[in-house]
Amino acid sequence: MSYGEKEGGVDRNRRAMVAFRETVDDLMLRDLGFVGPWYTWERGNTAATRIRERLDRFLCSASWFDLYSDFVVDHLLRYKSDHVAMVLRPQTHNTRRKKNRGFRFETCWLLDEGCESVVKDAWVHSVGAELPQRLTSMARDLAGWSSVKFKKIHDQIAHTEKRLFRAQL
Repeated sequence: MSYGEKEGGVDRNRRAMVAFRETVDDLMLRDLGFVGPWYTWERGNTAATRIRERLDRFLCSASWFDLYSDFVVDHLLRYKSDHVAMVLRPQTHNTRRKKNRGFRFETCWLLDEGCESVVKDAWVHSVGAELPQRLTSMARDLAGWSSVKFKKIHDQIAHTEKRLFRAQL
């Protein structure tokens, strides 16, 4: 939309930028804004080679905005892509609310020697029960073992994500 949305690299073709801005104006589209890092695309490993731009955005018509004015755009953390993930969500959405998602097997458990014994013990102790009950018992035992063995991992992930988020601002 403007040169202020780019840092580093070669300047864009002014005519293409003006044509895009005129198209947005002609269609009377509105930028929904965002929460999170400004730039949506980044390339380069050093300050000298880094190029950052706000390439991606959510645009909407006035009629759409009238229907969904409580929506907000989140720019999420960039992990393995040069683009940030963008999410359009209701503003009233509570991201801190924990949902009971049921049992989820964590791949990192396989790297711990104790995982196999937890599975074997749970399977042995549930002999005679139906398969769904045996699986439920094993899931319960694994979840209990994990909460003791890996109790700090979720805090460490959250802390690291916060640091990464600040670094990408």
